[in-house]
Amino acid sequence: MMPALLRKLAPTTCLTVFFLLLVAAKFLAPLVLFDLPLGYDPGIYRYLFVRHALGFPPFVLAPMDSWAYAHPLGLFFFSSILMRLGVPADWLIGWIWNAMTIVLLCALSVVTAKREGRAVGACVLLMGALSAPYYDGFSAMYWKTYLALFFMILAFHFLQRRSWWALLPAILCLVTHNQTGLLFALVTGTWWFLRMLQHWRDPRWQRATGIGLLLVLVAAIVYLPVWQEAIVPHLKKILTLRGDDAPSGSFPSPVFYLRMNAVVLFCGAYGFVRILLRDRHLSLWSLAVLWSAAFVCFRLYFYLRFFLLLDFFLLPFAAYGVVDVWKKNTHILWHAFLVLLFILQAYLSLQVFAMRTVDIDAETFQIVRSVSHVQLPEHALVMTLENKSTTWLRGWLTDYRVMGPGIFGMKWLDYDKWVEVIYGSHEERVHLLKEITRIARGPVYFLITPLFFDFYGDAAETFLQDPCFRQLSGYPLLEVTCT
Repeated sequence: MMPALLRKLAPTTCLTVFFLLLVAAKFLAPLVLFDLPLGYDPGIYRYLFVRHALGFPPFVLAPMDSWAYAHPLGLFFFSSILMRLGVPADWLIGWIWNAMTIVLLCALSVVTAKREGRAVGACVLLMGALSAPYYDGFSAMYWKTYLALFFMILAFHFLQRRSWWALLPAILCLVTHNQTGLLFALVTGTWWFLRMLQHWRDPRWQRATGIGLLLVLVAAIVYLPVWQEAIVPHLKKILTLRGDDAPSGSFPSPVFYLRMNAVVLFCGAYGFVRILLRDRHLSLWSLAVLWSAAFVCFRLYFYLRFFLLLDFFLLPFAAYGVVDVWKKNTHILWHAFLVLLFILQAYLSLQVFAMRTVDIDAETFQIVRSVSHVQLPEHALVMTLENKSTTWLRGWLTDYRVMGPGIFGMKWLDYDKWVEVIYGSHEERVHLLKEITRIARGPVYFLITPLFFDFYGDAAETFLQDPCFRQLSGYPLLEVTCT
């Protein structure tokens, strides 16, 4: 029965299904291989999901840490609806995130297939499965980036069809992720300008341009009350900082990907040139590649993160390049050579896959989860004694204040004072603990994890024996009693 069904299916359909299975296997495998989500950000996202669900962004914002208000609200509008419908926060940082990564590639494949044909659309899935940067973005849990990219490709699709439906995903892209929104604004602004040079007499383009300028003006008026805080600092960094002075963002260097993602990048560059020569004009997709490359090459603001965007928008071009070479060179040796290149890239991608593991060990994760239901005084501050578990504790202890060494606003406890807390005498520790309690304006607790013993060795045992601490019954928490 099954062989007969396969014979009826077109070869392109079979390839699409096979490549989709590869994508699903790669991005669902971590659910089986690991007991906790990958990356550094799951705790941060869980905290944001839980706290925002207490309000209804962007209309009502719930009380939360000051740093949390800097995150764009697009993602949390949708997550709050899902959580109010009963979806647990753990699903949003679990299988839903894995599924989102697959859905994004499928959306890119479908949009590309409508533009370049089904074979190219199918190969987008293959390129996505082989892409090392795309997996790294997944393993780092760049939720806002991937959701914004989803809206961005939908906006591109509707813009090229001259559909007013482009407005909705365009707005959602802008309010979901700052960096992706910046790229979208640069790409669409450039594309619109180039189109207007050709169609400036067309009443439809004039009307659309007027509406666009009106929207920009309204947005500027809305931002006026917070222009100095929300806009000016970012503009200064974008316009004035580059190279070593520019914040690079947390992502592997381009040199790493030139080694580990060489085949995909080469196919993308080839396909980009071929399409440019074919079309003789710059499309939205071409401009997305060029603007992303400009940020990377000139080391502009957050240039390392722009490599992820560069790779993503090269995937359709890489797929086109593969199909183009396959069709133009029908000799079996050429096809064998291409297959060998894909095998090489698959090997390199598996190497990157193996590098990306969980941020903390399973034992520490279980300890963090064990304190999620602890009942503490209302104004309690829970501090970690190492900075690896801090973001995770923030995600699972959402109702109390959480800080750690150098993170979540604990700048008032500098390195020298922190050393004194851990290694100092009882008298020195009493003085600092009283200062910490005074600044905290509430009871203070320390979380004890295996990482604390790994980092500090014998000093950790001495620290725990200090009479200023009382073990909280049933929880890995030390209450500070020297106040």
